[in-house]
Amino acid sequence: MMAKDFINKTIGKPWVNRACGPESYDCWGLVIASFKEIDGITLPTINLYDDELAGTSEAGSEGIKSYNTEVSKGDHGDIMLMFDADGNFQHVGRVLHGSVLHAWGQDGNGTGQVKFDRISLLKRLYKNKVEFRRYADHR
Repeated sequence: MMAKDFINKTIGKPWVNRACGPESYDCWGLVIASFKEIDGITLPTINLYDDELAGTSEAGSEGIKSYNTEVSKGDHGDIMLMFDADGNFQHVGRVLHGSVLHAWGQDGNGTGQVKFDRISLLKRLYKNKVEFRRYADHR
């Protein structure tokens, strides 16, 4: 599937914790689905038996760091990791066509949805505490 087709079919889908699609997603579930649908790559599975790592976002962050090498920001296919002021992982999205596709669960009213936002917007929101990574097998 082309990246633009995946973007178009996922924008506006609801954010649901631990959801991997196709009806709803959390941020790591959306990254997993994007690699599968766009690139035909299955990302490493997440160990869900550890209660502290049960949320896909938290466990996904560790998997990305373990299996990736850092690349220049903004490359198509990069994974954007976002951190709070203390350096704790908060959010993840996939860079596609120069913007970030992400499942945002923090709309202030307990809901959220898949969004396609500019990298600069997310960098401002996270006060430039971001990293760009690429899955090691992604070409």
